[in-house]
Amino acid sequence: MLNDHNKKSTHNIIIFSAIWIVAIGILMFSLYQNLGYAKVINYSGVVRGATQRLIKKELTNHPDDDMIVYLDDLLENLHTGQGSFNLIKIDDENYQNQIQSMMIKWEEIKTEIKNIRAGESPDRLFSLSENYFEDADRMVHTVEKYSNLQLKQLIIFFLFYLVLSIGAFIIWYRFKQDELNKVLYIDSLSGIPNLTAFELNVVAYLEKKQDKELVVLCFDIDDFKFLNTSYGYSLGDSLIKIIAKVVKKVAVQRDCCARSGADNFYLLAENCKDLYVHIGTQLIEAIQKECEFDIASDISFSFGGFKIQGDIEIREIIDRVHLAHKNAKSMKSDAIVWYDHTLTVQLLEDNMKIKQMHRDLKEEKFLLYLQPKFDVATQEIIGAEALVRWQFSKDVFLYPDSFIPLFELTGNIFELDFYMLEKTCAYIKTHHLEQNDFKVSINFSRVTLYRKNFREQLFIILDKYDVRPTSLEIEITENSINGLSDPIIYLLQDLRQQGFLISIDDFGTGYSSLSLLSSLPVDILKIDKAFLLDKHNEKNIQDILGLIISVAHSLNIKVICEGVETQEQASLLKALSCDYGQGYLISKPIDENDFESKYLARKGRAVR
Repeated sequence: MLNDHNKKSTHNIIIFSAIWIVAIGILMFSLYQNLGYAKVINYSGVVRGATQRLIKKELTNHPDDDMIVYLDDLLENLHTGQGSFNLIKIDDENYQNQIQSMMIKWEEIKTEIKNIRAGESPDRLFSLSENYFEDADRMVHTVEKYSNLQLKQLIIFFLFYLVLSIGAFIIWYRFKQDELNKVLYIDSLSGIPNLTAFELNVVAYLEKKQDKELVVLCFDIDDFKFLNTSYGYSLGDSLIKIIAKVVKKVAVQRDCCARSGADNFYLLAENCKDLYVHIGTQLIEAIQKECEFDIASDISFSFGGFKIQGDIEIREIIDRVHLAHKNAKSMKSDAIVWYDHTLTVQLLEDNMKIKQMHRDLKEEKFLLYLQPKFDVATQEIIGAEALVRWQFSKDVFLYPDSFIPLFELTGNIFELDFYMLEKTCAYIKTHHLEQNDFKVSINFSRVTLYRKNFREQLFIILDKYDVRPTSLEIEITENSINGLSDPIIYLLQDLRQQGFLISIDDFGTGYSSLSLLSSLPVDILKIDKAFLLDKHNEKNIQDILGLIISVAHSLNIKVICEGVETQEQASLLKALSCDYGQGYLISKPIDENDFESKYLARKGRAVR
């Protein structure tokens, strides 16, 4: 974009220079022409004076034939513009008539000179010379008048050229400037300002005295990538354009809004009760009305807001609304988070966690915990799930919910995922779990799956510890499978063929349909613990669990249910033909040493 701007600036300089080069050319031509006119005026005066001198000589018996030849050549040059005097030809009709009249009288004067030399009276020559002098004088005035007229016309033409060319240049420059502004400050897809223009427009608006309570909002579409993947990018583009129209209407003025990135929108608005609900309603109504797909009910938005108080730099406003929006994204859909000081404190804490993460990975302060899985029919331990705990400091012990979302948001989760894979493989190798057909499941974030070297790094670690894929179960969350790209699906299919078990974790918390399972390489379905913990809809929950288990089994998919805390729940799962269970009925997650002493020594015996 900067290169384009530089090219256009160079282009402007070239055009402006061309205008002035032409102007200078006109001036040079004008100067040359006026020098020519001055020369003609000068020699016209010479004709007048030289003729009088010649006649005086003739009248006093001092003939001068050289002067006669000189005047012959001069008059011919003045008439035709050709001759040794290098005079320009003046095409003015009045001037040409006068010069021709003078040439006729000159011929008469030369005849009278011959007569005087032959002894005739000089009276007629004297009379002719007076008339000739008057004609020569008129000719000089005619040339001067013509020269002045030409000069005036050239000046007028020059001024007209300058006004016209500079005016045209200004119009052209403004047109190009508008085009450049569109490139620099207008989002090409939505047609509304970009973030740079938004900042400038908000500053200009805030410089005016405002009695209103103003807020800056930043929002985006939840799961926009999933919508693009599911319905195509044409739908995504259509949504962007629809939302841009609404944003332009609800902003305090049409240019106090912006689109940035894929689906981030900004606007300056007058604060009112339930502002984000009001905007969200307008957005949904517009999508219902204008979108070709009936998807309005599946769309939600996450809002971050900042209430403007006092004098504050625009960059600080944007940073604060970004922070609020970031926190809104980590909450449920259709949420708004207003910036306050606690968010800044939270940001500092998050930054500290990110910095400490790298150091603590090296110092192995992320600990391996394991929670047993059991066969529902026999309550025999058949495997475990690898979980992580963080020894953040001597007295602070962090659970995954307090750092996993942050690491996913910042993209650092892949380091922790591979670290936990190493810890798990080392544990499998140390305790010879492969020999007992004891499988350990490990969670991989969607962020990690999308890394280009995921498969390569996975097998490097397995080879390092001499662990076979059949000892591991790869868990991905239900939210992660929404919108999985074809390359990731092919990757999971490949891993399954290599011997890994593929499991969908937290099933029932997202928006996946059961029919989606038939198109994915899935071996195990893990039902979220929320089903068993719901005490208000037990009958409906049983029906739903039975349906999920039945459909999964019809697809040759095993089912494990989380959150099994009582024997009654275990009996219910057994009655519904659920395959496996996991929960506090058997054990909470415990560290690797406790798991070894409590379960591995008694592997193969039923847990009572």
